[in-house]
Amino acid sequence: MTTQLTKFDELDFFKVRNNLKEFLSSRVEFQDHNFEGAVWSSMLDMMAYATAYTGLHSNMALSEAFLDSAQLRSSVVSRAKEQNYFPR
Repeated sequence: MTTQLTKFDELDFFKVRNNLKEFLSSRVEFQDHNFEGAVWSSMLDMMAYATAYTGLHSNMALSEAFLDSAQLRSSVVSRAKEQNYFPR
């Protein structure tokens, strides 16, 4: 069981949810809680969704910041202008 909340290198919803559940169940104040109950399950789903969504959004935003991995034309044009290349 983990005692620190550090395992968020995956963007998979279910892995993030399980990591949150492990973290909370390892805490002393939550030892007697049932994390499969309706309220806890909803809370874990919301936290996992927010974490996965934020990670995915950050990854997409960062990939558009580099010329090699940009997929949007506006991002490519913007990065090309920074290198003194002006596409038609």
